[in-house]
Amino acid sequence: MRERPHDTSPLTWQAFEEAADAAQARCPEGLALSRMERPSVRDALAWADQGLDEATTVASLQKGLMHITGHCHCGHISFTALVDPSRVIACHCEDCQRFSGGPFRAVLPTPADQVQMTGSPRHYVKVADSGNRRAQAFCGECGTQLYACEPENPTVLNIRLGCVDQRAELPPQVQIWGHSAMPWLAGLSEVPLHERGSGSAPAAYPGRQPP
Repeated sequence: MRERPHDTSPLTWQAFEEAADAAQARCPEGLALSRMERPSVRDALAWADQGLDEATTVASLQKGLMHITGHCHCGHISFTALVDPSRVIACHCEDCQRFSGGPFRAVLPTPADQVQMTGSPRHYVKVADSGNRRAQAFCGECGTQLYACEPENPTVLNIRLGCVDQRAELPPQVQIWGHSAMPWLAGLSEVPLHERGSGSAPAAYPGRQPP
C-alpha cells in the first residue's frame, strides 16, 4: 500500500495517486520497485518538500519527468533538473570516447530552463567536421564533465550521466554511433566483477548470481 505524503505536502492525495500511477506506467522496465522506492513517488515527495505547487508537480509526474541532482567531483558545481528518463542516450562516437576517457558516454538531453545550476562551468568549444560548434562544459577545478550545449543561447543541455546522483536509475534507451563502438562491450558481462578493488569479493551482474 502506498504511504500517504506528510500533511504539509501541497499535493492532494487523489492527485498524487493519479499522477504517480500515470508516471509509473511510463517508467522503463526494471524501475518498478516498491511503492515508495519507485522514482515517481520519490519525486512527488521531493517536489512537495521543495514547495512546488500542486499543478506543477502533477503536470511533471504526468509527463513522466524525474527530479535529479548532481555535482562535479570537487563539489564546486552542483545542479538540479527535471528530466525525461526516456531520453537517455549512450553515444559511441570517437569524440565521446576521447572526451569521457571511456568506451562510450551516456547523456541526457534536457531543456535548459529545467536545469538550475550553482557555480560557473568552464567551456571548450568543439568544432565538428561539418562545422557544427558544441560547447563542452566542465568544472574548472576538478575537470568533471557536466554537459554539452550550443555555444550561444543554449536551449538544451546534454547532461553527462556520470555526474548525476541518480544515474543508476537512468538506463540508456537508445545507442548511437555504433560503427565506432568498442567490439568488446558485448562480452563485458563475462569478465570477472568485484565488489570494490581486484582483491575484494566477487560481485554479481544484475540478474545473475555471484560466482
